[in-house]
Amino acid sequence: MVWLNALARHLQPQAIQAREGAQVRAIKDSIGHVEVFQMDGVGTSIIGRPRPLPGHDTPNPAHNTYTLKCEDSDMDTIDELINAAQTFYDDARANENGRSRSWEHCYRVFRDARTDPSPDYDYLSLHLAFYLASWGMYRGSCFILQKDYKVHTPIVEEILKPENDCLFGLACADLRESEVQMMLKTVYDNIANYFRPMRDEAAEREVASPVSPILITKILMGTLGCVPAYDRFFQDGVATYKVTTREYSLESVLRLVDFYEAHNDRLKEAWRGMRSDDLIYPQMKLLDMGFWQIGLEKS
Repeated sequence: MVWLNALARHLQPQAIQAREGAQVRAIKDSIGHVEVFQMDGVGTSIIGRPRPLPGHDTPNPAHNTYTLKCEDSDMDTIDELINAAQTFYDDARANENGRSRSWEHCYRVFRDARTDPSPDYDYLSLHLAFYLASWGMYRGSCFILQKDYKVHTPIVEEILKPENDCLFGLACADLRESEVQMMLKTVYDNIANYFRPMRDEAAEREVASPVSPILITKILMGTLGCVPAYDRFFQDGVATYKVTTREYSLESVLRLVDFYEAHNDRLKEAWRGMRSDDLIYPQMKLLDMGFWQIGLEKS
């Protein structure tokens, strides 16, 4: 058990070297020299054998009903996606203290923590909790509302495992690698297994449905930037152009990968301009922002 006191000291973050068009990777070797959410205690370990959740099987190409073709309608989709992502990004730049900035703050501290030999888990838990609150995860129906921010500490420990470095700021094409898919499934399942007893406690019964993918994908977007947050507006956005399914699954994410790669030249050009100081937005953040904005405007 790691006992921490974040309020007694500040993080000493170390910048991750990144290059344009590549993944933002944590280089560990260099350290050696340095929709009703319904919640048991924090002591429950999330490091265990994950229980499989629905929708995490390897996609079967025969079941893919979203064949991508470079037609005029696709070009319209790309134009609107880029414009929508730019609108979201510009709004964040225009409002120094807007809620969109909470994603940047959270993603940046988790980036720096990946190369910190002594990460401040308490401080990171505070950032994660506030980011989730900024994006609606502390509404009255959400089970984590019944807990303090320290409930996220085991999640932070899970996210920062070295084996999850491959997920941080990854390029969309990297998700085609079986090892990366396995790690995504593992971290998703571990988070779900940790939250499940908390949700059941809050509901005062054993809930049959999986822990909300909205909560888990928001955590993954805020800490790793490896998948979009599958909330209502994002779902409405992808449904508008039938780019992928509304429900989160590995198959759904891989359809997004296919979509991105089919239009890589256009999307990469837009993605290059999306950064904040030393923070490079991951490719999945562009899809997250764009389709969320489309869903918002269609609502």
